[in-house]
Amino acid sequence: MKKIIVIIVLALTLVFCIALYEKTMPPTLTIEAQRGHIEATQSSYCWASFFSASCVDMVEPSHMQVTSLSVQAGEIITLQFSEKPLSDTLTISQIDGGNVTTNTSFITPNMPGSYMYVVSGQWSRGSASYVFSLQVRA
Repeated sequence: MKKIIVIIVLALTLVFCIALYEKTMPPTLTIEAQRGHIEATQSSYCWASFFSASCVDMVEPSHMQVTSLSVQAGEIITLQFSEKPLSDTLTISQIDGGNVTTNTSFITPNMPGSYMYVVSGQWSRGSASYVFSLQVRA
């Protein structure tokens, strides 16, 4: 009987430790350019953890306060996630521009100006969207 109690206590301790260290938020996204990087702003997501699941809706991306990265026209931008999304689930859309890609890198527009992007992906524990802005210089 003592062995059974010890096994149960150890199993519960293991479950508790796993739950404590499991991520309860989607991965972070870093936008990298030749001369700098920024963290993308978390947008809407649905995420499941060991003991819970939640969906969070954010305001429309054009109404969010987003950090902007200053880049050159024609510069390569790379997306780095803290946890890689499932294959074939990543999309990058330019707001008001319609340009869409499914790669983790793309080239900035040739025209100077401010451009806002939405990135969406899926992971084994849910889906998430991110927003970032590029200030393209000539």
